[in-house]
Amino acid sequence: MDRRLFLRDSLAASTLATAAAAGLLRPVKALAGAFDTAFQAETAESALAALLEGQPSSASDKIAVKAPEIAENGAKVPVQVETSLEQVQSISIIVPKNPMPLIAVYEPGSEFAGMVNTRIKMRETSEVIALVRTPEGAFTAQVDVKVTLGGCGG
Repeated sequence: MDRRLFLRDSLAASTLATAAAAGLLRPVKALAGAFDTAFQAETAESALAALLEGQPSSASDKIAVKAPEIAENGAKVPVQVETSLEQVQSISIIVPKNPMPLIAVYEPGSEFAGMVNTRIKMRETSEVIALVRTPEGAFTAQVDVKVTLGGCGG
């Protein structure tokens, strides 16, 4: 066997295995349509309707949405969603006043620790809504975030 071919093929195989283990290689075609309607929604109500699929939701004190009261830079607003609900199927983040209100949908695995951290873009002052789906139902929590103009507090 040629040493160069062996090294090339070994490197390719290890890169592929690393990407698969990191979740970078997923069946995109199978998952692509799952949230298309919700992500393309132009209002928070239609995004929530697409996510809930006719299921009702209720506010829950077992969900905490943490974000700054005043975000000086709407391009990178830190948001943390923490929940003590069991068997979380998905966590969605919605900003009603954004042009595309649905920001993200997380589908955690069985080892989920109950917390998601991210940075989001906010066009203007708005609520940040977290929707958590479990086998028992859909639950929400929200927090208001004021986005200042130009990042100078004005």
